[in-house]
This record gives sequence, C-alpha cells and structure tokens, in this order.
Amino acid sequence: MSRKSIFSLLALLMMLTLSLSMVSIVTAGHITEIATPPANMGTISSGETIDLTFTATFADSIQTIVAIEVDYTADAWSYDGFDATMGAEDVADQFTETDVAGTVSLTCGTVTPSNGILSISLTFTALPSEGDYTFPWSYSFSAAQTGEPPPIPTTEDGSGTTQAHITAEIPETGTLSVDTTPVKGEVFVDGASWGTAPQSQVVNVGIYTVTFGDVAGYTKPDPEDATVLDGETTEVIGTYTPITEPDFAITVNPTSGPVLQGESTTPTVTITSIDGYSETVSLSASGQPTNVSVIFYPTSGTPTFTSTMTINVEDAEPGPYTITITGTGADTTTHTTTYTLTVIEVYVHTETVTDSGTVNATGADTTVDIDATGNHTITVSKYESNPGTGFAGDTGKYIDVHIDDPTNVTEIEIRLYYTDAEIAGLVESSLRMHWCNGTDWVTCCTTGVNTTDTDGYSGYMWVRITSETTPSLTDLTGTPFGAAGEGTERPVGGIFGYVNRLYLLVYMNQWLITGILMLIAGICTVLYWRKQKSA
Repeated sequence: MSRKSIFSLLALLMMLTLSLSMVSIVTAGHITEIATPPANMGTISSGETIDLTFTATFADSIQTIVAIEVDYTADAWSYDGFDATMGAEDVADQFTETDVAGTVSLTCGTVTPSNGILSISLTFTALPSEGDYTFPWSYSFSAAQTGEPPPIPTTEDGSGTTQAHITAEIPETGTLSVDTTPVKGEVFVDGASWGTAPQSQVVNVGIYTVTFGDVAGYTKPDPEDATVLDGETTEVIGTYTPITEPDFAITVNPTSGPVLQGESTTPTVTITSIDGYSETVSLSASGQPTNVSVIFYPTSGTPTFTSTMTINVEDAEPGPYTITITGTGADTTTHTTTYTLTVIEVYVHTETVTDSGTVNATGADTTVDIDATGNHTITVSKYESNPGTGFAGDTGKYIDVHIDDPTNVTEIEIRLYYTDAEIAGLVESSLRMHWCNGTDWVTCCTTGVNTTDTDGYSGYMWVRITSETTPSLTDLTGTPFGAAGEGTERPVGGIFGYVNRLYLLVYMNQWLITGILMLIAGICTVLYWRKQKSA
C-alpha cells in the first residue's frame, strides 16, 4: 500500500471516530411489574360492585402514554367510573374517558408525573340479571425519552378477559331515618356523610353505626348502632347538648308582701349554683323608696346559699314599690330578681286611761272602753288596706288595738263605727268583728252589732275581750281587727247575743220552735174533740 493510501485510510478512520463521538447514546424508559384483572371474579350479587384494576411501574420515562379499553354487557352491568393514581398522586383528571355501547376507553397522552406505580381501577355494579358474563379488556403502556435521533419508546401491550357470575338475589332492604335535635347537624352512616339532618335512605338490612358532626356551642350525640329490618323504618334521633358555662340563679320567697308603716318584713333570697358555679356572690338592693332600708344577712356567699333580706319600713309613703335584688359574682356574672313591697299607711292614736274610761280614736272610727284598775296606755291604729289575707264579706275597715299591760284589766270593749256606704251589699244585722291570728282572719267569739244611728254613723260593730275570750287580753299586743258581713238577709226579729253560737240559735231556730208549738196545739185540739165525742 502506498503511503498516500495509508494517510487516506487514517484520515477516514479519524473522521469516523469524530462522527461517532458526536452521537448521543440514548436508552428508552422501563415498564415493569404489570398486573391485570384476574380471570374470574367469582359470584357477585346484584347490587354489588367489582373493580377491574390495571397496574404498572414506570421508570426512566419522560413521556408516559396509557390506553385501556374494557368491554362489558350493558344489560348486566352499570359502569360507575374509574380511579387513577401515579404513586400517591391522583391523575384521573388527566385521562380522556368514553363509555359508548358497552365499551369503556381511557387514554392519556402524557401522564404527569411520568414515573412511579400507575394504578387504574374501573368500577362496575351488577344489575339484577343472573348469569355468567365476560369482560374483554386490553391495555397499552408506553415509556419514551427524548434524544437525537429519537429513541424507540418501550411499549407493553396486552389483552385478556375477566369472568363474573351475577346472582339475581334481591337483598332485603329497609329505611334508615336520621335526625337531630334541638339543632341540625351533619350525620354519618358507617363513616360516610349523608349530609345535614334530617336524612333518610333505603339500605340493605343490617346494623349501621350512626355518628354525628360537630355543631358550635353543643356537645354532639354519642354514636349509635341502628338495626335495619326488612321493610321497616328505623329512626335515629341524636340530641345535641348545649355547652353551658357555670352560672347561678337568684330567687326571693315570697315575691311580694304588705308592710305597715313602722314595721318590717323578712323574705328569703336564695342563690343557687348552676353547673358548679363557685364564685362569691354579693347581694345588693335598689328601687326602695325613701325611709325604707334593705339589709341582707349574709351579704355574700358561695352558691348555693340563702340570705335573709330585712326590709324596714319607716315613715314611707303608702303604695307599691318594686325592689330589685341584684346578685353579682366575683367574675362579674350578674342576675336580678324583684320583690314587690306594698307600704300600708297607719293612723295611730295613743291615750293613757286611769282606771276605767274610754279612748276616742276618731281617725280610726273606733272607741275603746276599758274596765281596769290603775293606769293603762292604749294605742289604736288604722290600716288603709288589708294587713293580712282576704276574707269573705270584708267591709274594708281595719284597725289595731294595743294595750301596754293587760294586768288589772277586767274587760275591754272595742267599737268600730260604720256608714251605710261602707257596708253596701251586706246585711247590716250580720256584721261581726274579726281578728287576724297571724295566719287567717277569724270571727271574734264575743262580737255583735248595734244598728242604731250614732253621731253620724249608721251603727257600730263591737267585740268584748277578757282573759277568757278569743282573742284574749294578752293578744292585744298589736292585733289587727277587721269587719265582715253576709250578702243575704237573715230572718227579722230576735236579739243579738254576745256569742255567735247563741245568735245563730235564736235566729235559725225561731221557725222550728213555732212549728213545734203549732204541732202541739193541733194534737191538743184532736184529743179535745175525741174526748167530747166519747162523752
């Protein structure tokens, strides 16, 4: 070989080597671990579902291409959709899905991310059409890279069939109804949300666990197992419990009452703990009129506790007043209640009598005769309204007679004068004096009425009091007296006795006595004529 030929060959080899060094070495992606649906899914009851799942592992792929096709019998199955993931990422929205004439096609030109474990599941529900059915399916997976020249992608294709048998057994069903009270919350059945109550669905018979969602300000109900029977409705009602903060309540007993000028009353205030309230509560009052004081004992305490509220009425103006009682907790929690105070005006006349004499309390339409030895001070008061409870036939006249010392007193006679207007609608002859024994109005045992007009009055009611009567002399330490009568006429005639029982006997029995006398006269007449006839 000539030297020129050798140089030419060397030059050619050098050019070939340089050319090869400029070409990139390119490899395709890898597809491994391909899994397809099993050949036989076994027996499926109508209403149940099956999943046809395809998986493959992609590596070194820049462009991943997927195509899957499944044929199914539309009369026996309903297609419910598919799920697709690459690794832990949902990629279902990257696929194009078609379902036409019993053929489902899924395609994606570029799956992102392109590497990882790809899993695609198609879900079908068995219809009530018993028989054996086959799902023909096929798949195509491609993994490619870029380069010069373009590499040939790695492609894996496959096909097969999956068989399943549908049994047309219709499951037993019932209705599960779920509601909540007093607020509406979200309800869950076996962990799946049914939405906001109330909800009702037809489900297969069985036991279901019902749970409830959170609602602000409430404690949610506990989970509940509900048993659904064939053809029946099972109701579940969850009760939400309000979340309450510790608190207290304040009450007063009684809530109202009359008080005479110069006297007092002592209602009881109760502070009750709610949900474990344990702060110190202080008591105060407002709204009381001038010359009325309110004192609490104790003035504060830890609930539950009671406090005596002393209301002292001095020379306050008569009338009803609303006293507001306020309880204030150490945490500034505040509650109030009210007490209605009725101040009753009192006329007072005081006079000292030596031995026997008469006290004239004209402002109270009252005189008091006393039979005694020594000096005695008698006080007569007049109430503008009833100082006690109501009673039948009330004339609206109320007085109080007080003696400083009943010793050496033989008898006291109290006279309460009246006018026709004051006893309108009442039978004058039935008027009697009553006294308040601390609880009720009771008719005095020695009382009567004088209906003779006297000093501009139409008459007076009287009561005589000794150490043996009711009330007795020892009761005259501040005893209210009132007067009452009846609304129907009594028989005319008779005398008014000292004791009511005698009064009733005379008036109620006079016609009985007359009848007895007439009967005796008749018997005597018959006997007389019989004697005359026999003679």
